[in-house]
Parts: sequence; C-alpha cells; structure tokens
Amino acid sequence: MLFPLHRGRLQRHAELGALDLSAIGEGVDRLSWHVHYRTAARARELYSVTAPREGTTTADRSLIGRAHRLQHWRDIQRLRAAGLRTYDFAGLYLGTSDRKLTGIDDFKRSFGGRIVSEFNCVEVRTVRGRLAIAIEALLRAVWSRQRRRQEVEHTSAGT
Repeated sequence: MLFPLHRGRLQRHAELGALDLSAIGEGVDRLSWHVHYRTAARARELYSVTAPREGTTTADRSLIGRAHRLQHWRDIQRLRAAGLRTYDFAGLYLGTSDRKLTGIDDFKRSFGGRIVSEFNCVEVRTVRGRLAIAIEALLRAVWSRQRRRQEVEHTSAGT
C-alpha cells in the first residue's frame, strides 16, 4: 500500500538524503515517476505514478504500461549497482476479489524475489505516546482544513 502524499515526510527524507526519485520519458512526455525511501541497504517504494490513461488509445496505454515496467527494472538495477540489497514494492493485496489489485500483485510478483511479512506502524505504549499521537492527529486535521481553505481561496481567485 502506498502512503498518501505527505510533504513534510518527503521533505525530511530529502534533507536526510534518503529520497530517491526516478522518471522515464523526456520533458512533458514523462510516462512514469517513482519515489523511494532509501537506506544504505534498502529502497522502499513510496509513490509510483503513471501518465493518465483515460482517453488514450490502447497503444498509448500499452506504451505507458511497458515504460512503467521498464522503469521498475531500471530502478532495481540502479539501486542494486549502488549496493542496495532489497527493493520493497510496498506491499501486496493478497486478496482475490479486486481484479485491479490482483493485477498489481501479479505485476510485482513478475519481478521475482520473495514475499516478506513486515509491519509499518506506530505502537503506543505510554501515556506520553498517546498524547503525542493525539496531538499529531489534531495538527493534521488543522493543517488539512487550512490546506482545503487555501485551495478553495486559490480556486475562487482564479475564476
């Protein structure tokens, strides 16, 4: 599962030199973008975005899909050459009812490797921890409201 866009987190990763960006295509014809969190031994996919496919021809959609697959392969090769041992696709669906998600799982499995069970969470064990989580949730809600308000103001100013 990919994380929702979190600019603060991305900024911190960038400041620490832990943000890895890649794209395939040229200029305005970019077809695919990847953002990874990177350590000395591992890269974890945070975001994977392709060009919009709505309103495109079958040939265009096929080109975008092939470019996306090539980009993953190039990322894996580039990161391996840099000494990283693990490329983490950031999870599998493992269900059977959602055909789109099972297709994404098939895509990820097609690169080989092994499936590893890991957890990416926060476990609160103290009162101080509960307080910190509550404050973070409150701040996120305030920032989200402010961002929506700014977007509305920006949209209104443009009309």
